[in-house]
Amino acid sequence: MTSRRTWAASVLALLALATSCTGGSSDPGADGPRSTTTTAEPRPAAGTRLDATGLPAPVSNLARLGDLVTYLTPGKEDDLQVVGVDPTSGTVAWRHDAALVLADATVSLEVTAFDGIVPFARRASGDPRYALDAAEADGSIRWSVPIGRPLGFAFRCDRRLCIETVDGPVRVDPTTGAHERGRDVDEIVGVALSNDTEPSLQRIGYSGKLGGEEILSAPQFGSHPLWTVRLLDLLGTDDETWQASAAFRYGDQWVVGVYRDVDGRTGAGGPVGPDDLVALSVDDGTMRWHRTGADVCVLAGAEDQILRCVDTLVASTPGADGGYRVTEVAALDPKTGADRISIPLVPYDPEVGGAYAITGQGRMLMVTPTGVQDVDLAAGVAEPAAPGQVGWCRKRSDLPEVRVPGGTDTEVYSRAFGRPCALDGTELDEDARLAPVISGELPPVEGVSSIAVGPWVLWNDAGTLAGVATEG
Repeated sequence: MTSRRTWAASVLALLALATSCTGGSSDPGADGPRSTTTTAEPRPAAGTRLDATGLPAPVSNLARLGDLVTYLTPGKEDDLQVVGVDPTSGTVAWRHDAALVLADATVSLEVTAFDGIVPFARRASGDPRYALDAAEADGSIRWSVPIGRPLGFAFRCDRRLCIETVDGPVRVDPTTGAHERGRDVDEIVGVALSNDTEPSLQRIGYSGKLGGEEILSAPQFGSHPLWTVRLLDLLGTDDETWQASAAFRYGDQWVVGVYRDVDGRTGAGGPVGPDDLVALSVDDGTMRWHRTGADVCVLAGAEDQILRCVDTLVASTPGADGGYRVTEVAALDPKTGADRISIPLVPYDPEVGGAYAITGQGRMLMVTPTGVQDVDLAAGVAEPAAPGQVGWCRKRSDLPEVRVPGGTDTEVYSRAFGRPCALDGTELDEDARLAPVISGELPPVEGVSSIAVGPWVLWNDAGTLAGVATEG
């Protein structure tokens, strides 16, 4: 993990995957195996392990589309593919070429299924033009919408799909493909603090100096801002080295991370001052609270919680590099910004894995100096974990990379998680770790660790599609 000073990337780096794979074609099934099954496959016995031999390696989260699992995998010519895989037959039902969306120096790979389709961006014939396509469960394309170069992946916005592009946002009816274009970038010039929400939040800077920045809330599909607030007025200071970094929406408020660039530079490369958090009303930008010396973080399975993390510089150890590691996690009260509960974490063991595991939405196992604690973030309570208790975690390792246009490699970030594990040092064999999954005691955490597809629970295990058949 990198320093919290680049926390927007670090947030996603906590949830990264591994990569590797082969090329393909935009024609369904052209360069890979294709299911030829005409009758329903028998239900696998509970406990059956998924045989992923020959299946594409996932480099994104997993999504369910009918009886298929869909995900992104490395493609040809420095791009990606989106694939539909039948886990019961162990075959690739279809595949399409997909664009590798670049945002700054990071690659965030996300795939979503919505209203019977999986949307994905691809490079159109008239490069640099792109298209947003919608693949159905059988691999056919329901609709195709021309777009500018995408700045991120398509996301749900109310009952529509939205995608941010260099030409502004595009909103699409997932059923018909009817679409409309939102504000032009020439109308609202700024840096997006959060563009996968409606309304969006922008940071408006002024050339020649850092100070005087404004935070602006603007609808994706309208050129008139809803409200604008001056950052320094929020902070009650005239120190022009303060800047807004990124924002997350929690209910009716924005939580914005701000930091002080002490050497007067606007990017990475110099020491920066302490981080703060500012909570603003979504409706009018009124400040709800200001938390000094804190930085927001997102841990898989807890996206609905406001969390802060403390990073500590950890020395290099055999088998792992040094760097900034999360050593404390606190759940904040959304009304006041005060700590609801603070959990110190022990330095992780590079051979064992992370210091936390997911047991449900907003619930985690955390390795602390007093032992493994079962933490309810929303209630702000913790109790000793049961011996051998199993959650979802991933082994800590270097971030995976994919080849990008220009022939260089870049790190991959995603919300996908890892595999079943026990954090308390109990020696559990694979059968013991999988037992809660098979019985349903360890439910899938949607969009994070695993998905349920028919009789299967599936997950991305360090760049390999893994899964086990469940009971009933």
